[in-house]
Amino acid sequence: MGQLLSPHDERLVERLRTGDEDAFMELIRDLNPSLLRVARMFVPTAAVAEDVVQETWLAVLKGIERFEGRSSLKTWIFRILTNTAKTVRGPKTASWRRRPCR
Repeated sequence: MGQLLSPHDERLVERLRTGDEDAFMELIRDLNPSLLRVARMFVPTAAVAEDVVQETWLAVLKGIERFEGRSSLKTWIFRILTNTAKTVRGPKTASWRRRPCR
């Protein structure tokens, strides 16, 4: 695996790849609050941010076999989050803030 991974992350990735639910719960416990905060910066509501985080976790599970270790596990997960949030937000809702009334 890549040189950027700590020994802890290397073990965690291997556990995730074998379907270890405790490893997945550890990740959720450690990262979910931060993921929600970052998602909230991209989308208009807390509910949408929660959906984005759920989609991120699904993508992590589906993509863990393709994780190459060229970045830290946390960086990879946050990249998935930002890409997911941008997709959910879409180009038409990019400026979701209200415009002043005239």
